[in-house]
Amino acid sequence: TLQRAGAACADANAVDPDDALAWLKTSDVLWRRVERSPRTGEDPTPLLAAAIQAAERTLPSGYDLPYTHDNLGIVHAFRADLAASRGEDPGPDVERAIAHFETALSLAPRFLSSRTNLSIALGVRARWEAEHGRSPLPDLERALRSLDEGLRVRPDSFLLGSRLACLRDRAAWELRTGTDPSATFASAAPSVAAWSAEARGDAWGDVNLAELALLQARWLTSRGEPAADALRACDEALARARRQGPQDPALLLASAERAAFGRAPGAAAAFDAA
Repeated sequence: TLQRAGAACADANAVDPDDALAWLKTSDVLWRRVERSPRTGEDPTPLLAAAIQAAERTLPSGYDLPYTHDNLGIVHAFRADLAASRGEDPGPDVERAIAHFETALSLAPRFLSSRTNLSIALGVRARWEAEHGRSPLPDLERALRSLDEGLRVRPDSFLLGSRLACLRDRAAWELRTGTDPSATFASAAPSVAAWSAEARGDAWGDVNLAELALLQARWLTSRGEPAADALRACDEALARARRQGPQDPALLLASAERAAFGRAPGAAAAFDAA
Protein backbone atom coordinates (compact mmCIF):
# COMPACT_ATOMS: atom_id res chain seq x y z
CA THR A 1 0.00 0.00 0.00
CA LEU A 2 0.99 3.64 -0.30
CA GLN A 3 1.10 3.93 3.49
CA ARG A 4 3.65 1.13 3.80
CA ALA A 5 5.67 2.49 0.89
CA GLY A 6 5.69 5.94 2.47
CA ALA A 7 6.84 4.52 5.79
CA ALA A 8 9.65 2.61 4.09
CA CYS A 9 10.79 5.78 2.31
CA ALA A 10 10.73 7.72 5.59
CA ASP A 11 12.88 5.04 7.23
CA ALA A 12 15.36 5.20 4.36
CA ASN A 13 15.49 8.99 4.50
CA ALA A 14 16.13 8.85 8.26
CA VAL A 15 19.02 6.42 7.83
CA ASP A 16 20.61 8.35 4.95
CA PRO A 17 19.29 11.88 4.34
CA ASP A 18 21.29 12.00 1.08
CA ASP A 19 19.71 8.85 -0.41
CA ALA A 20 18.51 10.23 -3.76
CA LEU A 21 16.52 7.13 -4.63
CA ALA A 22 14.62 7.29 -1.34
CA TRP A 23 13.70 10.94 -1.94
CA LEU A 24 12.61 10.17 -5.49
CA LYS A 25 10.41 7.31 -4.31
CA THR A 26 9.04 9.56 -1.56
CA SER A 27 7.89 12.04 -4.20
CA ASP A 28 6.31 9.13 -6.11
CA VAL A 29 4.30 8.05 -3.07
CA LEU A 30 3.20 11.60 -2.29
CA TRP A 31 1.88 12.46 -5.74
CA ARG A 32 0.06 9.14 -5.92
CA ARG A 33 -1.64 10.04 -2.64
CA VAL A 34 -2.63 13.32 -4.29
CA GLU A 35 -4.04 11.36 -7.23
CA ARG A 36 -6.20 9.34 -4.84
CA SER A 37 -7.18 12.25 -2.59
CA PRO A 38 -10.63 12.77 -4.19
CA ARG A 39 -11.48 9.24 -2.99
CA THR A 40 -9.59 9.26 0.32
CA GLY A 41 -10.49 12.78 1.41
CA GLU A 42 -6.87 13.75 2.12
CA ASP A 43 -6.00 17.43 1.73
CA PRO A 44 -3.77 17.49 -1.39
CA THR A 45 -2.13 20.86 -0.66
CA PRO A 46 0.45 19.73 1.94
CA LEU A 47 1.05 16.53 -0.02
CA LEU A 48 1.93 18.55 -3.13
CA ALA A 49 4.32 20.77 -1.20
CA ALA A 50 6.02 17.74 0.35
CA ALA A 51 6.25 16.00 -3.05
CA ILE A 52 8.02 18.99 -4.58
CA GLN A 53 10.43 19.19 -1.66
CA ALA A 54 11.21 15.46 -1.89
CA ALA A 55 11.86 15.53 -5.64
CA GLU A 56 14.01 18.64 -5.35
CA ARG A 57 16.16 16.83 -2.78
CA THR A 58 17.03 14.39 -5.59
CA LEU A 59 18.21 16.99 -8.11
CA PRO A 60 21.69 17.83 -6.70
CA SER A 61 22.72 14.17 -6.88
CA GLY A 62 22.03 13.97 -10.61
CA TYR A 63 20.30 10.64 -9.99
CA ASP A 64 17.84 9.67 -12.76
CA LEU A 65 17.20 13.26 -13.80
CA PRO A 66 14.53 12.49 -16.44
CA TYR A 67 12.42 10.65 -13.84
CA THR A 68 13.00 13.38 -11.26
CA HIS A 69 11.97 16.17 -13.63
CA ASP A 70 8.96 14.12 -14.71
CA ASN A 71 7.90 13.80 -11.07
CA LEU A 72 8.29 17.53 -10.51
CA GLY A 73 6.25 18.22 -13.63
CA ILE A 74 3.51 15.85 -12.45
CA VAL A 75 3.28 17.59 -9.09
CA HIS A 76 3.08 21.05 -10.65
CA ALA A 77 0.42 19.78 -13.07
CA PHE A 78 -1.60 18.55 -10.09
CA ARG A 79 -1.16 21.93 -8.43
CA ALA A 80 -2.34 23.65 -11.61
CA ASP A 81 -5.43 21.45 -11.80
CA LEU A 82 -6.19 22.08 -8.13
CA ALA A 83 -5.83 25.84 -8.65
CA ALA A 84 -8.19 25.75 -11.64
CA SER A 85 -10.76 23.78 -9.64
CA ARG A 86 -10.66 26.56 -7.04
CA GLY A 87 -11.12 29.30 -9.63
CA GLU A 88 -7.46 30.32 -9.52
CA ASP A 89 -5.20 30.83 -12.54
CA PRO A 90 -3.32 27.56 -13.17
CA GLY A 91 -0.85 29.29 -15.50
CA PRO A 92 2.18 29.60 -13.20
CA ASP A 93 2.16 25.93 -12.23
CA VAL A 94 1.48 24.88 -15.82
CA GLU A 95 4.60 26.77 -16.90
CA ARG A 96 6.66 25.08 -14.18
CA ALA A 97 5.28 21.69 -15.20
CA ILE A 98 6.09 22.33 -18.88
CA ALA A 99 9.65 23.34 -18.01
CA HIS A 100 10.23 20.11 -16.08
CA PHE A 101 8.67 17.87 -18.74
CA GLU A 102 10.69 19.54 -21.49
CA THR A 103 13.85 19.12 -19.44
CA ALA A 104 13.05 15.42 -18.99
CA LEU A 105 12.50 15.05 -22.74
CA SER A 106 15.70 16.91 -23.58
CA LEU A 107 17.56 14.37 -21.44
CA ALA A 108 15.59 11.34 -22.63
CA PRO A 109 13.60 12.01 -25.85
CA ARG A 110 12.04 8.54 -25.76
CA PHE A 111 10.70 8.99 -22.21
CA LEU A 112 7.05 8.72 -23.24
CA SER A 113 5.66 9.37 -19.77
CA SER A 114 6.76 12.99 -20.03
CA ARG A 115 4.93 13.40 -23.36
CA THR A 116 1.69 12.17 -21.82
CA ASN A 117 2.16 14.31 -18.74
CA LEU A 118 3.07 17.38 -20.81
CA SER A 119 -0.21 17.03 -22.70
CA ILE A 120 -2.12 16.77 -19.41
CA ALA A 121 -0.54 19.97 -18.09
CA LEU A 122 -1.25 21.80 -21.34
CA GLY A 123 -4.82 20.48 -21.21
CA VAL A 124 -5.35 22.05 -17.79
CA ARG A 125 -4.44 25.46 -19.17
CA ALA A 126 -6.34 24.87 -22.41
CA ARG A 127 -9.57 24.19 -20.52
CA TRP A 128 -8.97 27.21 -18.29
CA GLU A 129 -8.53 29.40 -21.36
CA ALA A 130 -11.68 28.00 -22.97
CA GLU A 131 -13.69 28.56 -19.78
CA HIS A 132 -12.62 32.20 -19.89
CA GLY A 133 -13.50 32.71 -23.55
CA ARG A 134 -9.96 32.46 -24.89
CA SER A 135 -8.79 30.00 -27.51
CA PRO A 136 -7.31 26.78 -26.11
CA LEU A 137 -6.00 25.77 -29.53
CA PRO A 138 -2.32 26.81 -29.11
CA ASP A 139 -1.93 24.58 -26.05
CA LEU A 140 -3.92 21.73 -27.60
CA GLU A 141 -1.92 21.81 -30.84
CA ARG A 142 1.33 21.84 -28.86
CA ALA A 143 0.16 18.85 -26.86
CA LEU A 144 -0.90 16.95 -29.99
CA ARG A 145 2.46 17.54 -31.67
CA SER A 146 4.28 16.09 -28.67
CA LEU A 147 1.91 13.11 -28.42
CA ASP A 148 2.16 12.34 -32.13
CA GLU A 149 5.94 12.43 -31.91
CA GLY A 150 5.74 9.89 -29.08
CA LEU A 151 3.31 7.67 -30.98
CA ARG A 152 5.78 7.48 -33.84
CA VAL A 153 8.19 5.92 -31.34
CA ARG A 154 5.68 3.49 -29.83
CA PRO A 155 1.84 3.20 -29.85
CA ASP A 156 1.63 3.69 -26.09
CA SER A 157 -1.82 3.48 -24.50
CA PHE A 158 -1.34 6.56 -22.33
CA LEU A 159 -0.32 8.59 -25.37
CA LEU A 160 -3.45 7.42 -27.19
CA GLY A 161 -5.68 8.25 -24.23
CA SER A 162 -4.13 11.70 -23.98
CA ARG A 163 -4.58 12.26 -27.72
CA LEU A 164 -8.29 11.48 -27.34
CA ALA A 165 -8.52 14.05 -24.53
CA CYS A 166 -6.85 16.75 -26.62
CA LEU A 167 -9.08 16.08 -29.62
CA ARG A 168 -12.15 16.08 -27.36
CA ASP A 169 -11.20 19.52 -26.05
CA ARG A 170 -10.48 20.80 -29.57
CA ALA A 171 -13.83 19.52 -30.86
CA ALA A 172 -15.65 21.07 -27.90
CA TRP A 173 -14.09 24.46 -28.64
CA GLU A 174 -14.87 24.19 -32.35
CA LEU A 175 -18.50 23.34 -31.64
CA ARG A 176 -18.73 26.19 -29.14
CA THR A 177 -17.34 28.72 -31.63
CA GLY A 178 -19.26 27.46 -34.67
CA THR A 179 -16.15 26.08 -36.37
CA ASP A 180 -16.45 22.96 -38.52
CA PRO A 181 -15.09 20.09 -36.37
CA SER A 182 -15.02 17.50 -39.15
CA ALA A 183 -11.21 17.58 -39.45
CA THR A 184 -10.88 16.96 -35.71
CA PHE A 185 -13.22 13.97 -35.82
CA ALA A 186 -11.39 12.61 -38.87
CA SER A 187 -8.06 13.01 -37.05
CA ALA A 188 -9.50 11.18 -34.05
CA ALA A 189 -10.79 8.18 -36.01
CA PRO A 190 -7.50 6.17 -36.06
CA SER A 191 -6.97 6.72 -32.33
CA VAL A 192 -10.58 5.75 -31.56
CA ALA A 193 -10.21 2.59 -33.64
CA ALA A 194 -6.86 1.67 -32.10
CA TRP A 195 -8.12 2.23 -28.56
CA SER A 196 -11.38 0.37 -29.10
CA ALA A 197 -9.69 -2.58 -30.81
CA GLU A 198 -7.41 -3.14 -27.84
CA ALA A 199 -10.22 -2.84 -25.24
CA ARG A 200 -7.50 -1.38 -23.04
CA GLY A 201 -9.38 -1.33 -19.75
CA ASP A 202 -8.23 2.18 -18.82
CA ALA A 203 -11.19 4.11 -17.46
CA TRP A 204 -9.58 7.51 -18.05
CA GLY A 205 -8.97 6.86 -21.75
CA ASP A 206 -12.40 5.28 -22.19
CA VAL A 207 -14.09 8.34 -20.68
CA ASN A 208 -12.10 10.58 -23.04
CA LEU A 209 -13.25 8.45 -25.98
CA ALA A 210 -16.86 8.48 -24.80
CA GLU A 211 -16.92 12.25 -24.44
CA LEU A 212 -15.35 12.73 -27.87
CA ALA A 213 -17.83 10.33 -29.48
CA LEU A 214 -20.75 12.07 -27.79
CA LEU A 215 -19.59 15.43 -29.17
CA GLN A 216 -19.49 13.87 -32.61
CA ALA A 217 -23.00 12.47 -32.14
CA ARG A 218 -24.30 15.89 -31.17
CA TRP A 219 -22.68 17.46 -34.21
CA LEU A 220 -24.05 14.81 -36.59
CA THR A 221 -27.53 15.09 -35.09
CA SER A 222 -27.47 18.88 -35.52
CA ARG A 223 -26.78 18.30 -39.22
CA GLY A 224 -29.54 15.74 -39.56
CA GLU A 225 -27.03 12.94 -40.14
CA PRO A 226 -27.05 9.46 -38.54
CA ALA A 227 -25.28 9.38 -35.18
CA ALA A 228 -25.71 5.69 -34.35
CA ASP A 229 -22.04 4.76 -34.91
CA ALA A 230 -20.78 7.60 -32.72
CA LEU A 231 -23.27 6.73 -29.98
CA ARG A 232 -22.30 3.08 -30.16
CA ALA A 233 -18.63 4.02 -29.68
CA CYS A 234 -19.65 6.20 -26.75
CA ASP A 235 -21.72 3.47 -25.09
CA GLU A 236 -19.04 0.81 -25.54
CA ALA A 237 -16.39 3.09 -24.01
CA LEU A 238 -18.64 3.93 -21.05
CA ALA A 239 -19.34 0.23 -20.48
CA ARG A 240 -15.60 -0.51 -20.39
CA ALA A 241 -15.00 2.40 -18.03
CA ARG A 242 -17.71 1.20 -15.65
CA ARG A 243 -15.97 -2.13 -15.32
CA GLN A 244 -12.79 -0.34 -14.21
CA GLY A 245 -14.05 2.39 -11.89
CA PRO A 246 -17.84 2.62 -11.59
CA GLN A 247 -17.73 5.56 -9.14
CA ASP A 248 -15.19 7.68 -11.01
CA PRO A 249 -16.54 11.28 -11.03
CA ALA A 250 -15.62 11.87 -14.69
CA LEU A 251 -17.37 8.64 -15.67
CA LEU A 252 -20.51 9.57 -13.73
CA LEU A 253 -20.61 12.97 -15.44
CA ALA A 254 -20.06 11.49 -18.90
CA SER A 255 -22.77 8.88 -18.25
CA ALA A 256 -25.20 11.62 -17.21
CA GLU A 257 -24.44 13.62 -20.35
CA ARG A 258 -24.96 10.54 -22.50
CA ALA A 259 -28.30 9.80 -20.85
CA ALA A 260 -29.42 13.41 -21.31
CA PHE A 261 -28.54 13.29 -25.00
CA GLY A 262 -30.57 10.13 -25.41
CA ARG A 263 -33.62 11.89 -24.03
CA ALA A 264 -33.16 15.00 -26.14
CA PRO A 265 -35.67 15.69 -28.95
CA GLY A 266 -34.45 14.20 -32.21
CA ALA A 267 -31.93 11.93 -30.52
CA ALA A 268 -34.21 9.07 -29.50
CA ALA A 269 -33.80 7.09 -32.71
CA ALA A 270 -30.02 7.32 -32.56
CA PHE A 271 -30.07 6.36 -28.88
CA ASP A 272 -32.18 3.29 -29.63
CA ALA A 273 -29.93 2.31 -32.54
CA ALA A 274 -26.86 2.43 -30.27
